[in-house]
Amino acid sequence: MKRYALPLLAAVLLATGCNQNNSATEQSAPAGEVKAPEAGAADASEAAPGVSGSTNTEAPAAPAAKPVELAFRFAPVKDAEGGPARNTAYLVLSGGESREIDLGPFAGKPDQVDAAEAKRANFPGSMLIGFRSYDPNSGTSNDLAVLPDASGRIRIVQRRLEEGADKQPEFQTSREIPMPAGTELRAKK
Repeated sequence: MKRYALPLLAAVLLATGCNQNNSATEQSAPAGEVKAPEAGAADASEAAPGVSGSTNTEAPAAPAAKPVELAFRFAPVKDAEGGPARNTAYLVLSGGESREIDLGPFAGKPDQVDAAEAKRANFPGSMLIGFRSYDPNSGTSNDLAVLPDASGRIRIVQRRLEEGADKQPEFQTSREIPMPAGTELRAKK
C-alpha cells in the first residue's frame, strides 16, 4: 500500500499544479457575446425633450499623451586604484514620474551625440538621445543610444567599437524599460 501512495500523491499534486484553466474571476466573456440591455432600462441617448444629452455615437476623448523628457547625467566614479577616469551614466526621466536609471560606468567623460554626429557614426535613426565614450588606453569606444519602442517601452542599445576593427558592430539591446500607456518620449532640451 505504501508503495503506491507516494506515486499516487505525486500524480495528484502534479495534476492540480498543472491545471491551466482560469478561475471564474479571471475568465473573460467570449468575443462574440454581448449583453443586451434590459427592455425596461432607459437608453442614455434618449434624453427627455428639451434636455441636451450625449448620444452613443460620440466617442470618448482619448487621454492626452503624458510627455516624458529624457536626459543623461554623469557622475565620476571613485576609483581607489588610480586608473583612468571613469564616470557612471544615468538616464534621467522627468515628467509624469521622475526617476534615474543607472547605465553603468564608462571610460572618461562621455560625449553626448547630436543628430549630425549620430548620422556619421551610424547610430540608429530613431534615436532620441545618445552618447559615446572613449578609452585612450585600450582604444575602445562605447556607444549608447536610447530609442522609443513600438510597444511603449524605452529601449537602450549599446555597442563596443575596437580601434582598427574592419567592421563596425551592430547595436545590441541592453535593457528595455516599460512605460505607462500614452507616454510621449522626447529629448530634454
